[in-house]
Amino acid sequence: MNWNDTKETLTVLGPVLGVVGAVLGLVIKLMWTLIGNLREKIAELQHRNEVLTQRAERVESAEQRATVAEERREEAEELRTKAEKDRDRVRTELDKVKQDIHKLEQTIIPLNRENAGLKGQLAEANSLLEDVKNRATVSEGEARGFKLAGQREYQKRIDAESRANKAEPEVTRLSSLVARATTRSNELNAALESITIQRDELTNQVRTLTETEATQKESIERYELQINAVSEMDGRIWQAPVGPHVPVFRPLSERHVPVISLLNLKGGVGKTTITANLAGYLATSGKRVLVIDLDHQRTLTQLLLSTTTRQQAAVAGHTIQDFLLKDNRTGYELCSAAHNVPGINDYSVVTNSDADVGYGIRQNLDDLEMNFLGSWLVNPKGIDVRFLLREAVQSEAVNRSFDYVLIDCPPRLTTACIAALTASDFLLIPAQPEQSSIRSVPHLMKRLKVLQEAGVLVDLRVLGIIANMVSNQAENPVSAEAKVLREAEGQAQFAWKQPVHLFKNKLKDSGFYSSSTRRFEEDNKLTLAVNNGTIREQYELLMQEIEERINAYRNTTRVPA
Repeated sequence: MNWNDTKETLTVLGPVLGVVGAVLGLVIKLMWTLIGNLREKIAELQHRNEVLTQRAERVESAEQRATVAEERREEAEELRTKAEKDRDRVRTELDKVKQDIHKLEQTIIPLNRENAGLKGQLAEANSLLEDVKNRATVSEGEARGFKLAGQREYQKRIDAESRANKAEPEVTRLSSLVARATTRSNELNAALESITIQRDELTNQVRTLTETEATQKESIERYELQINAVSEMDGRIWQAPVGPHVPVFRPLSERHVPVISLLNLKGGVGKTTITANLAGYLATSGKRVLVIDLDHQRTLTQLLLSTTTRQQAAVAGHTIQDFLLKDNRTGYELCSAAHNVPGINDYSVVTNSDADVGYGIRQNLDDLEMNFLGSWLVNPKGIDVRFLLREAVQSEAVNRSFDYVLIDCPPRLTTACIAALTASDFLLIPAQPEQSSIRSVPHLMKRLKVLQEAGVLVDLRVLGIIANMVSNQAENPVSAEAKVLREAEGQAQFAWKQPVHLFKNKLKDSGFYSSSTRRFEEDNKLTLAVNNGTIREQYELLMQEIEERINAYRNTTRVPA
């Protein structure tokens, strides 16, 4: 084929190949779109599976407690049976002793009778002897006769005394036996009374355990119904209408302390690290900061306090559980629950501690949240658990004591997380420049928009997305990281139906974060990564941008894009 033929062939095939290439490009784009949607659905299903698994574990824990109650009831029943057998044995022994006493009494009676007869004979002999002595002077013959009679009577008296002396030890022995038998009878009666009391106590314990078991079974069934109801609602429980008796949201114009929640529905994006270091930067810059740990993993508490200090704080009641369990959840109680972070002035934390032995806490936060949610489901007209924190964090007590409040939220819309959002002025969304982290941002915006439209989060403003753990390439607008972040910004804006800001100042990935944590574990002296000059500069620029947006809100009641 010569060159002209080749040109003619390419002229014919060129448009065809262009069409084929366009079709293939469209097909590949559709496939990537479908794959992305499938990954989102898989992530959501995995999240729902984790939630259901945790709820199932709580149900299993309740069932285990019911099993322990059943074992205790059976053990009490065995003790009651044993007590009844002991009582029957004691009664048998008591009857035997009573029979022995009766036999001894029957033996003593004739001996007493014989002794009384001998004493009578002795008395009679003595009387006769006296009579003989009196008549001894009558005549010698009579005297000899009386003497012989006296001797005979005297011998009778000697014999009677001998018999009486022989009978006396036996009477004494039998009397001693009767006394011992009487004492033993009294002891057995007391033992029988004690066993009867123990039997009654064990019977009451069995009755109490039985009632407790029934109550626990009812509680388990009720919580299972509640959990099933929540599962069926698939998160729609938070969309319930807001009642008239919830605390009123105080706008920032009435107070100077911004309340900021940090949240992303994906874990591992550095949310807790940003909370700790952002608060550390503010505290070392002359600001008074309160941070609240609402994440079930308690990472913020562990990052700021050593094991010993965490125990001391928990025993002193400086935990979020202690605050939530109070009847009066005021700002004063919240400030009282705060614990000073050692080594940093004006840095306080409301810890989230485990309910282990030695910590002085009755419940983990997730168990406490489940109890609050269950109570609200049973009684929707009671305390609305979505607004447990609003009154306290927006109170005058907090307004006088702090300049900023930062709340570290869990990567799920739990009871505590919703309570944090309803109490917050602003939301910060940490995200990494990678697909799984980015996809969670519009998903979060979509769910929060539903709650905003339902009237639950009408006062929450989104400050923006903080890019975390980025490389130096993120500053290049054509880099993969920059493209992913712009994609997150656009998708979030579409889901939120309002502009969502992407902070220009990004947080670079650095080994100082892990090294500062490692040093803290080794010597229990807190050294935050923000103490490093380079990292502190990043947080300084980021905080300047955050404050600009907060001030714009103060002045216009609306955060600019």
